[in-house]
Amino acid sequence: PTLNQPVKMIYIKYLAINLSEKKALKLLIDHARNIAYNKSYSFVSIGCHEKDPLQKHFSKILKFTFSSIGMLTSLKNNQNLIDKVKSGIPYEDFSLV
Repeated sequence: PTLNQPVKMIYIKYLAINLSEKKALKLLIDHARNIAYNKSYSFVSIGCHEKDPLQKHFSKILKFTFSSIGMLTSLKNNQNLIDKVKSGIPYEDFSLV
């Protein structure tokens, strides 16, 4: 990126893969990085929840990590639903943040 210019960033959205296919994941990430390079983007971005099993596969890739905190409530005090959501892996489109 250059001074006083916006940072061009490409986003990986809706990445879903069988975790036993590690080579396919690497190919997909490399493809996104190639697109970014060819189109003069500065960064490739992907958002993962801290519980997402994909996260460990990005450990060898040069990266910046940004952390955020999600909040959850129920207007009808549906504690069962809140507990179910908290135990899962929520998805947030971090490109909107």
